[in-house]
Amino acid sequence: MRIQERLSRIAISSERSNVGIGVFDSYKPRISIRAQLGRDSAPPSFTGFFLPKGFSAGLRLEHSGADLWNAFVRAHAQAQLNGSPEIQMDYFTRAIESLLMQGGTFDDLTLKLDESYWTRAVEESGYVSAQRSVVPPQD
Repeated sequence: MRIQERLSRIAISSERSNVGIGVFDSYKPRISIRAQLGRDSAPPSFTGFFLPKGFSAGLRLEHSGADLWNAFVRAHAQAQLNGSPEIQMDYFTRAIESLLMQGGTFDDLTLKLDESYWTRAVEESGYVSAQRSVVPPQD
């Protein structure tokens, strides 16, 4: 679900909760989410918000999925963790959050999220240290 749809549903849900039960048939939103945000266009994506220069030059996080996955696989191999990589979504989220929160330091019109960015983000996600702390079950 896109961020715009999520924000719209939140706004509608909060308005409906103030209207009361039984009046949903006549419900009409008083003001659109776009008007609340003070613009005629949709709210920015996460990339557009945290990396505005790169975003304006065509950078999209959706194109980095393979690079992010490969960074996790490399980290798993370099740490010599047991078994095949099974990466929980929490670590993906932390890696992306880490990259976005530091985006202001490297955002540029020529920004390309290459291996070095994702390697650092995976390190900061805590994946390797969490996997090392897991004790394998005893047979």
